[in-house]
This record gives sequence, C-alpha cells and structure tokens, in this order.
Amino acid sequence: MITNASSEQELVVEYSQFIKRTLARYPHIKERVLEFLDSKDTPLEDRLSVYLEPTPSTIDQFMKAIRLFRAEEMVRIAWRDITQRADTRETLLDLTSLAELLLQRSISFLREVFEGRFGTPRDAHGTPQGLLVLGMGKLGGRELNFSSDIDLIFSYPAQGRTDHPQRPLTNQEFFERLTREVIRVLSTLTEDGFCFRVDTRLRPFGDSGPICMDFDQMEDYYEIHGREWERYALVKARPVAGEKGAGALLLERLRPFVYRRYLDFGAIETLREMKALIEKEAQKRSYKDNLKLGPGGIREVEFIVQAFQLIHGGRLPPLTTPSTLEALDRLAEHQILPKGTVEGLKDAYLFLRRLENLIQEKDDRQVHSLPHDPLDLQRLSSLMGAPSTNTFLSTLASKRDCVRRHFEALFSREDQDLEGHETDWPRLIWGEVLDDEGAATQLREHGFNEPQLILKRIRSYKNSSNFRGLSDRSKRFLDIIVPRLLMLSTTAQDPGQAFARALDVLAAIGKRGFYLALLAENPKVLENLVEFVGSSHWVSTYLCRHPGVMDSLITLEAISEVPTSVEIEGALKASLQHVSPGDTEAFLDALRHFKHTHTFELAYLLMEKDKDVLEITRAYTQVAESVLRTVFDEACDALGKRYKLKMDGEWPFLILGYGKLGSRELTFSSDLDLVFIHGKKTHDISFTRLGQRIIHSLTALTPAGRLFEVDMRLRPDGDQGVLISSISAYREYQLNQAWTWEHQALVRARPICGSHHLAKEFTAIRREILIRGREEDRLKREFSSMRAKMLGAVTKKEGIFDIKHGLGGLTDIEFIAQFYALLYARNYPEILKETATASILKFLGLHGIIGPEVSERLVQIFTHYLKEIETGFLTTRGHMVPTSDPIDEMRNFVIEAAPYLSRD
Repeated sequence: MITNASSEQELVVEYSQFIKRTLARYPHIKERVLEFLDSKDTPLEDRLSVYLEPTPSTIDQFMKAIRLFRAEEMVRIAWRDITQRADTRETLLDLTSLAELLLQRSISFLREVFEGRFGTPRDAHGTPQGLLVLGMGKLGGRELNFSSDIDLIFSYPAQGRTDHPQRPLTNQEFFERLTREVIRVLSTLTEDGFCFRVDTRLRPFGDSGPICMDFDQMEDYYEIHGREWERYALVKARPVAGEKGAGALLLERLRPFVYRRYLDFGAIETLREMKALIEKEAQKRSYKDNLKLGPGGIREVEFIVQAFQLIHGGRLPPLTTPSTLEALDRLAEHQILPKGTVEGLKDAYLFLRRLENLIQEKDDRQVHSLPHDPLDLQRLSSLMGAPSTNTFLSTLASKRDCVRRHFEALFSREDQDLEGHETDWPRLIWGEVLDDEGAATQLREHGFNEPQLILKRIRSYKNSSNFRGLSDRSKRFLDIIVPRLLMLSTTAQDPGQAFARALDVLAAIGKRGFYLALLAENPKVLENLVEFVGSSHWVSTYLCRHPGVMDSLITLEAISEVPTSVEIEGALKASLQHVSPGDTEAFLDALRHFKHTHTFELAYLLMEKDKDVLEITRAYTQVAESVLRTVFDEACDALGKRYKLKMDGEWPFLILGYGKLGSRELTFSSDLDLVFIHGKKTHDISFTRLGQRIIHSLTALTPAGRLFEVDMRLRPDGDQGVLISSISAYREYQLNQAWTWEHQALVRARPICGSHHLAKEFTAIRREILIRGREEDRLKREFSSMRAKMLGAVTKKEGIFDIKHGLGGLTDIEFIAQFYALLYARNYPEILKETATASILKFLGLHGIIGPEVSERLVQIFTHYLKEIETGFLTTRGHMVPTSDPIDEMRNFVIEAAPYLSRD
C-alpha cells in the first residue's frame, strides 16, 4: 500500500481519468476525500447530511446534492481501491452501501413531497403503506461493482387509497408515480452527472409489466407465471430500501417459489439452458475477453454458486444468502463443495472483481474487458500486483481456467454408459430402433430371462398418458435414464425384476421433473436406486407412494452408521424449523417426510449395509418417539389456548408405549400400541380432544402418506373402555380387574412423553403390579392357555415356518422373557428397569434365573428371527421361511427353553 499522500494522488490521477475530471470540476472534494480516506468514525449518512443541509426545497436541488455526494464518495472508493487501502470485499460493500443510502434518501425525500400532494397511502384497515425496494443481482448480494446498474424491483404491501380529502389516489397510482420519480431522480443525467442507472427489467412481466405491484400480486405472479430463470434471479433478492421489514415478509412468501423443500436437481438443467443462451449471445458479441460474461468469468462463478443454492437451499436455509462469497463459505461448511474448490473459486472471484473495478474506475464506464493499449495494460498489471504484463496475463488465465474447470464439472453431462461399457443396445431398445426380435435377443444376452415382458413394460409406459403428458425436458431426461437403467439392471440378481421395479418408480415420479433431473444428473444415484429396488419390493413400493424420499438416494453412499437418538432429534428439529406456527398441513407434511426419509435410510442400512437389527429397531423406535413427542407438544399448544388445564407448568397427560414401542424393538410393520393417562380426579373433555388430536395427527392419510397406525386396545377394558383413563382409575383396574395377559403386556410398557409427575406415578404403579408374588404353576397354565389360543390362529403349511407367530418363533422368545419377568420381579425388582426382550433375557442369564448359555443363545435366536422378519417385510417373503436344519435347531431350542410349553 502506498503511504505518501502526494505519491498516491499522482498515482490515482495518472491512472483514473474519472478521478482527474471529478477533482478538476469539484476542487472541494479533494480535501474531504483525504479527510475521510481511512476514517471509520464518520458514518456515510453523516457525510451525506452535509450536502442536504439545509434541506433542499425542490427536487432539482435534491438531485444536485446527491450527485455531488455521489461524486465525492466514488472518488474516495476508487482512491482506496486503486491504492489498496481497501480490500475487494470492502470496496464492493462500500459501493453497495452508497447505492442503498442514496436510494433510501430519495424515497424518503420524494415520499414527503408526494404525500403533501396526494395524502398518505393506506390499506383497507387504515394502516399506512410504504414503498419497498428489492435489490437484485450484485446490489442484492452486497457486491456492487464500480460502474454497475442497480437492478431493482418495487413493491408495496397492500391495495387501498390515499387519505387526501379532495384528490385521493389508489395505492397503485400513488406508488407507480413515486417509483417512476425515484428512478428519474437517480438515473437522469444532469450537468452533475447521474447517481445510478436503474434497471427494472427483472420485475414481474418485465418491461411490459407494471412498474410496481402489491405483495398479493407479486405472490400470484410467481405462483402462476413465474419462470425458472426468475427463481435464479430471486436468489439474490434483498430488501435494500423503503419498508425493509415488510420486504422480509414478502421474500418469505416468495420462498416456496425460489427454494424447493426437496433437493432440486432440475435447477441444473434450467441453468444449463440459461448458460447455453448466454454463450450463444457471447459468441455473437465476441465476449471471449469479457471478465464478466466470458469463459471462466464472474458470471460462471455466480452460476456455480446459485445452482447449488437452488438445489440445496430448500433443505439447508443457511445457503440462501444473496452474497456469492458467503454462499461459497457455507457450501464448504455443509460439505456440498470441497474446501479446496471453494477456496479456488473465491480466490478467482475476488481477483476478477478487483480487476473489473480497476478497469471501471479508470473512466467510470461499464467496461468488462482488458484495455488494448499496452501502456494501460501495463499500469493495470502493476495495480494488480504483477511484476510484468505477461505475469499478470498468466495469472488471469490461471484464475479463469480454475473457474471454467469447476463450471464445466457442474454443467457438463456424461451420457456414456456406466462402468466403461461402450455398447448402445440400451439406447436402441428405448428408442425403438431395434425390432422386437433384435431387442429380445439383446435383452436375453444380457441376463433378462423374460425379454418380451420387458419390452411390453417399456411400450406400456411410453404409451401411457403419464408419459405422453411429460414435458420435452422430462422426456430428454428419460432418454438418458432408461438406457442407463437397462445397463445397471444387468448386474442385479434378477435383471428383469430390478428393471421393472425401477421403471415403476420412474412412472410414479415422472411428473416431478426435478427427480428425473436428479437421476439424469447423478449416475450414482440411479445405481443406488437399481441396487436397492432390485433387492426389495418394499423399497420400490415405498418410493412410488412417497417419492419425497428420492432425496435420500443421493446421500445413501454417505450413510454408514445407524443414527443416534441425538442425530434423529436434530434431524426432526431441522425438518420443522421452517414450518410456521399454526400451519397444521405443513407441520404434518414435514413430520411425514421426516419419518419416510428415516424409514427408507434405516431399511437401506439393514438391507445393504447389514447393520445390527437391534440397532435398527432401536433407531426406528426413536423416530417414532420423536414424532410422538412432537405431535403431543403441537396438540398441547393448539388446545392450550382453549383449555386451561396445566398443573405445575405441564399438562397432566401421559402417553404410554406398549408392545414393540415400549420394548424399543419397533419394526417397519409395527403399529404404535399406546395408552393415554390423565392426572385429574374427574374426566375433562379437553383430555378427549387432546387424545383425538394426537391420534388424528398420527393416522390421518394426507398426500404425504400416513405417519403410523395406532392401536389403543391395551388400555383398560380394551375397546370397551374410555379413550383416556385417570391415573387412579388405571391403578384400580390393574390391581383388581386386569387379566394376566395385561400384566404381561405391562412388562414392556414405559412412559413415552407427557407429564413428568404422571410418569413417576405410572412407574410406581407398574412396579407395584409387577412385583406382586405369583404362583409358578398357575402362571404356567395361564401362559400356556394364552399361547395355545394364539397358535390356533397360525397358518400351518408343510415345509414352511412362521418365524414370527409359529411354535418356537419370535413370540415364544418374547413370552419366555415376560414369563420370567413376572415370576421373578418380586425377588429381582431391578429387572423392571428393562423393557426390551433382549435386555430382559440377558438379565435372566446374568442373575442365574436361566442358564447364561441359554440366555445368550435365546438372544442370538431372537436377533436372527427379528432380522428375518424385517428383511422378509422388505422383500415379498413376509415372515414365512422355509424349514431347514438351522431353523429347526433354533425352533427346538426355543421350545425347550419355554417353561409354559408342554414337552409332550
């Protein structure tokens, strides 16, 4: 940095004709520029106020004042940039702040003038209305360059009229006039120059649309007419002047248009099409050397960043910043782009932006290309810190090559087949180039056992109304996807089955072009799809019913461990963070998406990563618990405004989990066995309303599916009992009326959510019931009778074993654990801390109630059975397995270990 004042002045005047002309025309500016060159103590507003005192009495006087200040400040900014007193980020921010300040002061001054003529604009309720200005492009990103236009969209909150008694205007008329005058005041060229050129072509309907629209009109436009490129533009939108608070509300209303709740890979295709148009225009106008629009230029960095913002912003709100540099940092933080890539792009971007500013600071002109004059180029090279012009040009080429390389990596698309296969047979089949015989031959040679069925499925899909109704872009995606699908299916155990299931998924998601884009742009995701659906019919069905979980396909490779409780709770919190309070539909949809995503990912960990089934069921139980607690809290919040029933800061209401929910062994096919308890002496209708709301939230079938089926039959008196019992009635029932099987069910019961006080009471009641002494022979008879009734309903088939319900199956292992828990809880009350079957069995072995080797073997068999049941559910097998020597050995071991079963 140059420190000698006279040397600095010589440098800046020699380099910048703009500074030279301005100082010659306005000599007083030099003194003020030097005074505030490095001052951070005098705010920009205070320096402007000198030019606006006394307050201008006419619009022309105001225009002159702000132009003089603009001249002073632009000299100061250019001076600091040329001499490197300011880094590039500071220069961009200073230029942005200047534009915002002059825009805000213009609105304030002109609004006062217009309200004096026409009155104050008000909405239907009499609330005063103000003008909002959204800054777009580099202004929105706080990265304005030296000679930039400012891209603006003008709006106001609501329709209405001004309150002038004689000549009121509609709000539309008032704000249109005000907007046009603001633009004129800023952009008109006078003897003192202009402030900023204003570009409003990004507004709804462009040049043919109204200059200003209210919030409802804005929202309607983007919902009905909004185009993909307008999403791209709105990524940079930011309230910059006027009613900024209202502007934040408007952007929140427009957010669903800009950012999708899912991973939006369709954005890449849109940006590719936009880029193709820009490159076509660049070729026409010879933009090769253009730092902004040319290859490896500023626009390409912005394209990369905004592409990832559009793709991921709906799911990762931190990415929705309008700042290119901030967005790059956050892309690295969230591991969407490698840190090295981000650092390379930032370095190139800042280099190009400083170079662009220096070029424009020479004459305050919108120039984006290097000077042709060798002397000018030499001076520019020196200011950029290069020892020679050649070194500078080499560095510039390196920076642009870096940008271009990353840009091409994002926007290029590989259409060749995977794994290096060069054959074209899949494309020829999909494109119906081959005749039936030739297509069938190719399919048969590549492992498809029933090629005619495959051809029939392809033709049926291509002739369906679903396919014919697709856009041309979606069909282009399918031209990439289906041939790859055929090729990938050849590696499946049953190629025809894998292809047919994957094609069903394509048919289900076809109208959601963004998912087709995801598969077309990401061959690995398509590979995950074929592999997963090939091994599981449930997966293909689940994807067809809940296409939102397609997002998970892209992250499957990164999933290697079963999520912890903390991770599951964090994921649910993140899913709900953008749901507005009171928006029940969005709340339920977010919960369903959370549940579907975790179900899908846990199924993947079980099927493809061979994770411990007990870990999987515990994690799935945690998913259910997290959902249940969230539903409970929402129901309490919703009804708490109407019913004032809190005691000691909490609702006297408790949800108990029974069965596999209580034992933390919830399977993918499990219902939620629930019992509701309240803490009042008398029943209150509010408890019924609360219980009904909870059940409805869990079971309601919405477009996003259903959360869980709920079974309430384990409550006192079953289906004949009241929906919610008081804690005292519950205790009375368990002590004096409950059957043994109900006490057996109590072994696996535990509090899930609700009142902490009631949870302690329930725990005491459960202990009181379960430690009662029980006579062993009677308990055996009761268990034997219960089990015999259950076995009577089991379907028996030669050579097939019902691994869940059959004799010696999973149910008997659960019965063994529950039998001994009831029998020995009096002597070993610590056993009541356990509700999980495997944990109870381990306790029994540890304390010698059953032999340690018996305990260990039962846990092994229980785990094996559970794995078979889960994988059977995910495939088409169900819980019926062929008998075999290992199965018979396990089955007989369980029968021998069950004290209630007859050995006859």
